[in-house]
Amino acid sequence: MSTKIYSQDYIKSCFNAWYLAGRPSSPYAIKKVLPPLPDGKVPSTPTINRWIVDGFWDLRADELDTEVYKKDDKLLINKKAQILRKQQESTERVVLKARDHILLDGFDSSSAAVQAYYKGNEEIRKVAGFSDLLEKLEKMTSNDVEREIIALLNRAADNDQIIESEAEEIEGGEEQEESQG
Repeated sequence: MSTKIYSQDYIKSCFNAWYLAGRPSSPYAIKKVLPPLPDGKVPSTPTINRWIVDGFWDLRADELDTEVYKKDDKLLINKKAQILRKQQESTERVVLKARDHILLDGFDSSSAAVQAYYKGNEEIRKVAGFSDLLEKLEKMTSNDVEREIIALLNRAADNDQIIESEAEEIEGGEEQEESQG
């Protein structure tokens, strides 16, 4: 029996097919997703198993999954920041309309305009600050985020803003929920 030599491009295309098929583990399922050779056959199960082990397919797949999750996280962060920007723009329009009403009709004609103006400005500050924070977080590495959290905790501790307490374990939480429901 002769040993068949496969090109690195073919092995890579087999990895890609295996990964995109959800990383099947049974030999039958793996062989089913691999691209056929020009003669219509696929490599033997021992050959495929050797590629999986020697090529660290599971490790490579885990790394790719991590990258996918990072991209998903970035997309979610960007979408949330976009939603917050739209909310900020809408709030700014309401604030301008309230201000115009106050300037045209005076303060006594509409207390709702005064309330909308001040509440709107407060909302703009909150939303703008949060969307800025999301954009900043997106650009930070995990280590940067960890350092930032530690710095904030240290700053809060220095200003006596941390309330120390002990966590309590609540037993029978499920039983309590059931008896209340």
